[in-house]
Amino acid sequence: MPPRAKQSQPKPKPKPKPKPKPTIIRPPQGWTSKISNRRIRWDLWDDSKTRKAQVLYGPLGIDEGDPDNKITPRFLFEFFMTDFIRVLVIDGMKAFCEDNDCSVPTFVDVMKLLVVVLSMSVRRVRWTKHYWSRTTHELLGACPFIKRVMPRDRFWELFPIVFNWDIKKAEVDLNKKFKEPYAPSSHCTIDELMVPFKGRAQHWKVYIPNKRIKMGIKIFSVNDAQIGSYYLYDFVTYLKEETRAGMTTPDDLLRNADHLLPKGVSICGDRWFGGWDIARELDGNNRPFIFSCRKDRPTWLWDALSNPRFRDGETRVIQHVETGITAWAFQDRRGLPLWLTNGMPSYGINESEKGYVGADRRADADISFNEQMAWRRPIVRDLFQYAMQGADRFQQMLLAYRYDRRQSKWTTAVRVYQLGMVTTNAFILYNLVRADRKQKPVSHLKFMTTLIFELCRRYVRNCPVPKHSQL
Repeated sequence: MPPRAKQSQPKPKPKPKPKPKPTIIRPPQGWTSKISNRRIRWDLWDDSKTRKAQVLYGPLGIDEGDPDNKITPRFLFEFFMTDFIRVLVIDGMKAFCEDNDCSVPTFVDVMKLLVVVLSMSVRRVRWTKHYWSRTTHELLGACPFIKRVMPRDRFWELFPIVFNWDIKKAEVDLNKKFKEPYAPSSHCTIDELMVPFKGRAQHWKVYIPNKRIKMGIKIFSVNDAQIGSYYLYDFVTYLKEETRAGMTTPDDLLRNADHLLPKGVSICGDRWFGGWDIARELDGNNRPFIFSCRKDRPTWLWDALSNPRFRDGETRVIQHVETGITAWAFQDRRGLPLWLTNGMPSYGINESEKGYVGADRRADADISFNEQMAWRRPIVRDLFQYAMQGADRFQQMLLAYRYDRRQSKWTTAVRVYQLGMVTTNAFILYNLVRADRKQKPVSHLKFMTTLIFELCRRYVRNCPVPKHSQL
């Protein structure tokens, strides 16, 4: 007889995991672990007052409807650059020509040079001389269009003359122009931009290992965080003791941003800017903010939240009794960040509803650890990640189409970077105008080629407009 099959025994039910004991937080003096809505600044973070980025048509000299479609890439570029060229660039050229005994270029010569520089930013080759080569094939770099705009010797003669303006005066002029046609959204970020430069720059060159461009000249910027905008609202070139208006410390930069931004716009900064003293000052000025803090700014606040040891996915919150400023700490696989904010009604210790890649919310046992961390993390982290993308995305757009010829002087590298700021802001503004007209946005490449063709029609005589394939 065949052996009798063994009867399957029911599996024992798994024992329920014991609930973790609540963490006992010992806040410092003047702080409490009991969050009170009465202390939150509801008037600063009211969702009903959430604002979007807007184009101000009045300073542009055009009605909001713009029935004639006068706002073109060339119109926006000339809006930023015409006065800048007539005042700063020509003054710098006169000083250079007096020292070197040469003739001063005209306004048309300057615009022709900018057409060539913009064309080189769209079409990049290894050697600059290949743009004017007679034997090199077009696929290897030869560009007949640039030959017709300006000869090679004339280009090398004009380039050091034109790119000779005063950097600090250029900051003041461009910042004024950038603010005129634009109203920022509810969230702005303050961060660093890097001008790529590896040559000699005395003591002004810096090294930041976490940046995509690790070495160069540092520029502090205030950018809009709205998706699709990332507009550069203000910037300061970091020159240590010679920085404009003495804005060398994080607190000075934040006070400057607080003075420039409209009322109700929040400031988001990383751990280099975050600190308790400036947080109290901004809260006293009715400015909403979110900062990530370092372990040493302030140490007493970090020690209060980090002891005892965190569990994965745990969030700890303490609140300042007098001002309502809230400190958040959250543990995940990336580390233990600490934030400071002056209260948000719809962003708090509630779990995030965003998740990873649209994952459905199921039982914790059915989803991965990363997804569990996504559901458990506080919403303030999502807002911080959203707001901090402004400067990084702006630099990505700027580096995509910039004049990338290596410069021997750091001042020339900064001036070329300032030209890239103008073209990138003009591109952002142009797409916002198209959104107001209910038109589809254009790509960055199409904007740059259209700008080059329009400038060619306006300032280059007897030069046929090239095809897109010739750039």
